[in-house]
Amino acid sequence: MSVTITDSNATVDFQNAELLCISGYKRTSTGIALSEWIITLTNGSYTVSTKTGLDGKYEFCGLAPGQYTLTELLKPNWQQVSAPGLVTAECEDVTNQDFTNKPSPNVCCSCSPYPKYTYNALPKVNGVIPVQFTDTSTGPMAVRWKWTFGDGAQSNEQNPLHNYAKSGSYKVQLGIQWLDCSGKLSTTWKTTTTTIRVT
Repeated sequence: MSVTITDSNATVDFQNAELLCISGYKRTSTGIALSEWIITLTNGSYTVSTKTGLDGKYEFCGLAPGQYTLTELLKPNWQQVSAPGLVTAECEDVTNQDFTNKPSPNVCCSCSPYPKYTYNALPKVNGVIPVQFTDTSTGPMAVRWKWTFGDGAQSNEQNPLHNYAKSGSYKVQLGIQWLDCSGKLSTTWKTTTTTIRVT
């Protein structure tokens, strides 16, 4: 800022606004946390997205006071129950901006869970071999995943990208937990194990 002083004193004021956070959780209608859902925050031309964590939490920080719109990217076979929509952040952080979802009626909650996956080896990067794993499980809605990749590494993501240090055969296991017809989380895991070849 430039100030021109002629023959009298000049007073210049500075105003600052504290940057804020907006946060919330993504859950089922029975309270089970949903991870890896994409939440998007917009304010005019400003748009930013993040994924929910294993506890279902998302958070956007460094925000100027104002009005923001929160939306979710709906996954297949799910329907929205509630969403925060327009959020006003003024002088303090805004919390509990929760999204609630439930499986679509066409999901067979009484069917037997069948964990399965596909994988795709990508070109080598800096000497490692990235492999994209995609969950293709069928039956009731899976909401928890447990991967072991045969090289000592693990992941709880639904569709993890894993880097193998060298070529070879690896025994990969996928375990899932799912929602029963009352919306409760299964008390057991169902697993599938196959050997993949990475070159």
